[in-house]
Amino acid sequence: MKKILIANDGAHFSEGAFQFAQRLNELSPLLLTGVFLPEEVYASIWSYSMTGPLYIPVMDAAGGNSAAAKEKFESLCVKHGIEYRVHHDYNDFGIAELKRETNYADLLVIGSESFYEQAGSTGINEYVDQTLHHAACPVVIVPEASNFPETNILAYDGSESAAYAIRQFALLLPELAANKTILLYAGQPGDTRIPDQEQMEEFASRHFPDLTIHIIHAGSNGTFTSWIANQKNALLVSGAFGRTIVSRLFRQSFISGVIADHRIPVFIAHR
Repeated sequence: MKKILIANDGAHFSEGAFQFAQRLNELSPLLLTGVFLPEEVYASIWSYSMTGPLYIPVMDAAGGNSAAAKEKFESLCVKHGIEYRVHHDYNDFGIAELKRETNYADLLVIGSESFYEQAGSTGINEYVDQTLHHAACPVVIVPEASNFPETNILAYDGSESAAYAIRQFALLLPELAANKTILLYAGQPGDTRIPDQEQMEEFASRHFPDLTIHIIHAGSNGTFTSWIANQKNALLVSGAFGRTIVSRLFRQSFISGVIADHRIPVFIAHR
């Protein structure tokens, strides 16, 4: 049985994130831990001083009044027969507390549109971005209106980071690995093979029984974004988010754009 965290801030409850966790529970029973963080953060939790992390106090704009969200979480868990726990009463350092929680979880699920939505952003808001950078376990970012995935898109650029994320996804969510899977490689014109193709095929075909390799020849992220937009009921698997040098074609902005587009869930794992 896996332990999955689902994070909400203040009174904001992500229906999309909960529905994703609910469907995972239907495939394989899990322990779902609801983490309810303060609603409003005054400044970046992950600022660094000369001596180390500079943790800036947070304040719940609703005065800690997230009772309705917690009650909704609990009632939905009971309704759907999900074993659950509730963690709350974080008075300071909300995002730092969430990082600590991820040390003891298999997967974190957050809503791409509702998580600290009051921060505002035309792309990924600061708190989603920092959570992706610092979570100790893999993260799934889920839009509010997405369908449960029936297709996996594995973003592969030949890097150790990409291979690691693919392996983590296969081992953590084997029920989804059984879905139709596309290993997506960003290539140059004329490319007909992917890096380490023999090794990757040997590994991936063991975990993804319905696997195809797709090479896109392009020089801009727009091509990838439009290609993914045409994939119905898909989930994107990506490696390190801003931690290592990303290939010239799978840039961080590409992954950020997919998340900000709020069309499909995105699974991100880093070492």
